[in-house]
Amino acid sequence: MVRQIGRGLGREIPYVELTHEQAVEQLTPAMGEYAQWYVEGMAVLAQHPQRPVPTVAEITGRPGTTFAEWAAANVDQFR
Repeated sequence: MVRQIGRGLGREIPYVELTHEQAVEQLTPAMGEYAQWYVEGMAVLAQHPQRPVPTVAEITGRPGTTFAEWAAANVDQFR
């Protein structure tokens, strides 16, 4: 995700991996008691990615976008 946002910005963004505890600590001010739940959920998704499904296209009538497409279209949000 970081790499895709960097591509949209036309520069490399450093990626710093945190331990589980560090991630929870950094997210707790914004997420409160849900920070640990979020970090654990993201770890599970990283280990077991979900397969793509056609739900977006079925509901909206148009195909979903990849994260890379979304990042490129929303690059101004990261400037």
